[in-house]
Amino acid sequence: MLKDWYGKPFAGCPLFYREWTDEASGLDIAMDREFFALLQALKVDTTHIETLLAHYEAVDAAGMTRKLRSIDSLSTILSPMRQTPEGWMPDFESRYFTEDFPFGLSFIKELSAARGLATPHIDKVLAWGLSKICRNEK
Repeated sequence: MLKDWYGKPFAGCPLFYREWTDEASGLDIAMDREFFALLQALKVDTTHIETLLAHYEAVDAAGMTRKLRSIDSLSTILSPMRQTPEGWMPDFESRYFTEDFPFGLSFIKELSAARGLATPHIDKVLAWGLSKICRNEK
């Protein structure tokens, strides 16, 4: 949703899951595979840990997108944005950014790197997210 955002306000606040895309699902699935490679390297028993595809009862990105868009309890969740006089702008100070990137993804990346595991998808998303929140710290 925000990967190509360059400062232009949105007319409204997008519904996070109702407007979820196959591209987002594909990226999420790829990051999930990288995470499970880390769990395997750490010798974590994953018997009771589901992959995203299993959790959402999907076989591919399109199926995961359909499932996410169909869950009623997720249907009204708004994207992390703030309303301004010009329109809706991403809220890079929201916990979705300030916690998920520097703590969640960063931790997974560091653990993976320490074990020599490549995380190209996590790296891509993490770099993007950190570029947004680091800009706001100035």
